[in-house]
Amino acid sequence: MSSEEPSDHDIQLSLAERLLEEKDFFGAVQESEKLLSELTPHLHLIGRAALTKGRGLMCKTMGDMVKSGGIVPDRDVFAQAWAAFDLSQKLNPNCAETKKELGKMQWFTRMLPPPKSEIAADFD
Repeated sequence: MSSEEPSDHDIQLSLAERLLEEKDFFGAVQESEKLLSELTPHLHLIGRAALTKGRGLMCKTMGDMVKSGGIVPDRDVFAQAWAAFDLSQKLNPNCAETKKELGKMQWFTRMLPPPKSEIAADFD
């Protein structure tokens, strides 16, 4: 939220952090508890959004690979998808869909040819 107005939650967190710095530990705990009570019910939504992001990245990448005849795109997309699935798993550790996507991604990334830089290094 760099250029936007701080949200109420940003302000609450800043207050809790300031109270902690001022050694008002009880106040810091109270403010943190308020913030957590408001945000915790939404963690599963963040996890689902992360799962959906990971799926979107992988589906687009697979489609691009099919269209290009199997050429592997920028491998950074795999790191982004993995991070999204990992976040989903942390927020929803019992989510079978996330576990399935992580398993598919592990299998898929093992099947990929090595990056061109690794192939070129073999000839040096």
